Amino acid sequence: VKLYTPDASDSFGGFALLVHDEAPAVSDQLRIEGVNTDARGGCVRFGPDLLSTQDEFELAADIVARVLG
Repeated sequence: VKLYTPDASDSFGGFALLVHDEAPAVSDQLRIEGVNTDARGGCVRFGPDLLSTQDEFELAADIVARVLG
């Protein structure tokens, strides 16, 4: 899985980007599975919240793994 991370720490934001050739379709499938994402510029964009729990992160990771097959 290729993730985009900026080199400069001042470019960090509140999103995690998953690079994928079929980002819109992956994002759509993740939303169907209950993981809220959107697709921009060839990336699936995740916007975790400060209130997201460890269990929610783990569940989302499991769903992403299943969707990506």
